Amino acid sequence: MYRNKNVKFLTLVLIFTMLFSVIPAYAQESDEPKGSLVLIGGALETDNASIYNKFVELGGGIGKIKIAIIPAASSTPNSSGDSIAKDFISYGVPAESIKVFPLAVADDEDTENVDELTWAKNGFSEEIAKEISTYNAVFFTGGDQLLIIKALVDEKGIDGTVLTEIRNIYKNGGVLAGTSAGTAIMTDPMIGSGTSIGALTQGVTYKDNWGVVGDNRVFLTKGLGFMPNAISDQHFLKRGRIGRLIVALFDQKINIGYGIDENTALVYKNKEVEVIGASGVIVVDISKAAKDPKNKNFSAAGIKLHYLESGDMFNTVTTQATVNKDKPTTSGIEYYTGNSLTTNILGIDTIKKVIADDLIDNTAKQAVGISFDMENGSSIANGTKFIFRKGEGTEGFWGKLNGIGSYSAVNVYLDIVPIKVRIISERVYRPR
Repeated sequence: MYRNKNVKFLTLVLIFTMLFSVIPAYAQESDEPKGSLVLIGGALETDNASIYNKFVELGGGIGKIKIAIIPAASSTPNSSGDSIAKDFISYGVPAESIKVFPLAVADDEDTENVDELTWAKNGFSEEIAKEISTYNAVFFTGGDQLLIIKALVDEKGIDGTVLTEIRNIYKNGGVLAGTSAGTAIMTDPMIGSGTSIGALTQGVTYKDNWGVVGDNRVFLTKGLGFMPNAISDQHFLKRGRIGRLIVALFDQKINIGYGIDENTALVYKNKEVEVIGASGVIVVDISKAAKDPKNKNFSAAGIKLHYLESGDMFNTVTTQATVNKDKPTTSGIEYYTGNSLTTNILGIDTIKKVIADDLIDNTAKQAVGISFDMENGSSIANGTKFIFRKGEGTEGFWGKLNGIGSYSAVNVYLDIVPIKVRIISERVYRPR
């Protein structure tokens, strides 16, 4: 009797052990896609070998990559798609390994023999979906990100058959890339339009306000969500878009945002981000920042920024940045001493200059810039003060990469304060 109980007990232990050994393996099977993303900030130059070659490499190399080009964002889909195809051919990809797919909802008036409006439902075509499933690389051109959504997602927000296959390509190890609008759609939600000063002084809208005079709020809408837990923005330094990205992050309660400059790319794979290309990426981290709920205009403190350039990395799990080893620290050997108020902080490349020259390669503890919107001849305008400051872990780096000076900065802190700006003019002299 004792032996029988013991046998039963051992049998139960064995069954439980077998189940336990199977369940964790199944439970730990990650839903993380095996593929990679290349988010390009727009204005991609044909001679930017680092971005083109990286995309080809991630697609298996010249002999294995098959590129499906999606021109849906463009108002000239044929020529836009053909232009990208020619670029890849110039980098050695065989023409027969590249196809511009007829996916668009806007007609190109320059193509007299093709009516692209007949392509409007192709995103729901079983035949095209089947063909695109044989490709391992997808490239979204620039233009209007809303047109990509319209071409690939139905009115109820359900993926079309083509988008389903694109998701499978990414899930199974393929590479997806987009430039400009093609980068905007990589996250969900995505930024559809709006300006930084508009977002900071007017707020957020969830309805398309493109072209609405006086409405410069940041428009947030559905993206395709290939990159999780983040919002991306493009043309970032050239168009001063830091304000609209920060406002979007707080509105959506998403901690991490990526501001990608022109002719530059963010490569995402295995929860790691790498920066490549000609300019930089600003990583915005609001996880420990606080927004002032009492201020009508946007006000927040403790926003963390990393400014990263070619070869720099960011881990999306630890939220730590790692700088290219070829760039030594500027700490203790800062080149500049002191700075002045920057009166157009959202101007072309101004953010980069302020972070680099006025703060991290400077003995100063903070750098201040302002921006305001003076409309309708008024003498008073709503504006914003940006206070960039050093804090825990702030460090700057500088070195020459391929003969060109390159900055990086980690753990820069930003406070945003709403301001009123009054323009006072003295008597205008008008000679007789």
